[in-house]
Amino acid sequence: MRDISNVFTEPEKTSDGFGLRLNSQKHVCPACFSNKISVFHRQTGVPVHSVLNIPSREEALNFPTGNIALAFCRDCGFISNILFDPGLLNYSSDCEESQGFSETFNNFARLTAAELIERYDLHGKAILEIGCGKGEFISL
Repeated sequence: MRDISNVFTEPEKTSDGFGLRLNSQKHVCPACFSNKISVFHRQTGVPVHSVLNIPSREEALNFPTGNIALAFCRDCGFISNILFDPGLLNYSSDCEESQGFSETFNNFARLTAAELIERYDLHGKAILEIGCGKGEFISL
């Protein structure tokens, strides 16, 4: 198996106002290891957990962040965050990622799905949901 421990590195800083330049030698597709990747979305300063219960506002404001660079592999079609850093994650008993047991949330999700289907005429169309967790929403 190929060692990919050095491919998920931070991008170089640039002066173009956005601040990310990817080095194709360091960033490869994690599925097929191709360097034929195209970044189509970038976001900086994203909290590394979205399902962690943070006890105070101060702790939430000081919570670790990371960067996202969603890339499409032109060889295999896989889409991934090539800046993902598993070292930033710290799963614990404070994580709560499922809202599927809440009737209120399920009603909200059903109404939201129906509204999106109507608004964007999604009847019979394939939908890609990024970060779907257990897939509860996409199954609606």
